[in-house]
Amino acid sequence: MKQDDEQQYPLTNLLIAANVLVFFGGISTGMYPELVELYAFEMEKLVAQQWSALVVSGFLHSDIGHLLFNMMFLWVFGRVCEEALGVWKTLIIYGVSMVTGSVFFGVLFPSEAAIGASGAVSGLIAAAILIEPGQDIHPRIESFPIVFLALVFLFPTAMNAFNVADNVAHVAHVGGAAAGAVFAVLWYRERSLQNMRDLWFFWVFFGVIILLLLISTLLR
Repeated sequence: MKQDDEQQYPLTNLLIAANVLVFFGGISTGMYPELVELYAFEMEKLVAQQWSALVVSGFLHSDIGHLLFNMMFLWVFGRVCEEALGVWKTLIIYGVSMVTGSVFFGVLFPSEAAIGASGAVSGLIAAAILIEPGQDIHPRIESFPIVFLALVFLFPTAMNAFNVADNVAHVAHVGGAAAGAVFAVLWYRERSLQNMRDLWFFWVFFGVIILLLLISTLLR
């Protein structure tokens, strides 16, 4: 980060807190299975205009590992976006990417349900990579740019492209990332396009993931 270690990131902290509170609050009250059943995203809920599932599903996670994985990447890339774009633009990317990721999942797998912040986080990752790809993941961790951490996030997507049994929206990564990339290009066109050319290997890997998803869809 360009700013010092004490810099506050209110939106990122709030989003992490909301995800954690929903998970542990639901577990502690015994209501979590019911929340998942009611709000896990499915296309039939979208058709029935149950709009709340589009949002609430993005704050539900299948287990503690799923939650921690998403929150770790939200903590890194949310801070990068919040510093570069400000609170409101970061919130727009997060919200639109969440919805876009869920809808993309629903189009590919209309009979399946999914939960998780993956789509929203992917949008932040794509925007951060296009705007500040050379940013270190933390002021105290030098020579470790965020682009390498983004590859770590996308790797499970490639490995799980054919797996929907765990109720995690792996393919939502693609829909969410696409939304984040669009906003980055709209707001920082020249910088984003130049970084896209410079980081061609990242986008080749992203293209391979999309190809795997298309193949998995055709085979279902």
